[in-house]
Amino acid sequence: MFKHLLIAFLISLLSLSCSKRVAPPELTRSDSLVTTNTVEKLRDTVIVLAPDSSLIRALLECDSTNRVRINTILSYQPGDNIAPPRLSIKNNVLTATANVAERRLHLYFRERYYELIKNQNKVYTKTVVVNELYWYQKTLMYIGAAALFIFVLLIAKKLL
Repeated sequence: MFKHLLIAFLISLLSLSCSKRVAPPELTRSDSLVTTNTVEKLRDTVIVLAPDSSLIRALLECDSTNRVRINTILSYQPGDNIAPPRLSIKNNVLTATANVAERRLHLYFRERYYELIKNQNKVYTKTVVVNELYWYQKTLMYIGAAALFIFVLLIAKKLL
């Protein structure tokens, strides 16, 4: 029984020392370049407004000195954007004035286009070595493995 336990213990010791060599971890970093292109266009347009008018109707009369005067205003209609005209009489001349703002609108607007360009240029890989053994540590490890192997062979020869 002791013989079987000793052989199982020695085999487990030998199997523990045999492990897969793991590659050291690698750090990977990539540089990428992002470019933004902005295209801007200035455009203009003209908006024409609908025609508009206003109306005033009045009765005029002459007095005894042959001067014209307004007797009564019959009706007036203001327009959408125009007030009723102003009437004035000077030297027997009837003048009707109506002020209108600019009838065209100039609009300027900008169009912007954004374009993203992503270029991945370089990939950097750096291998990080952690706890690398010195030459004498490796030598001691191999000598220990050889001594353990010889020790197991000697014990196996005596027991069998």
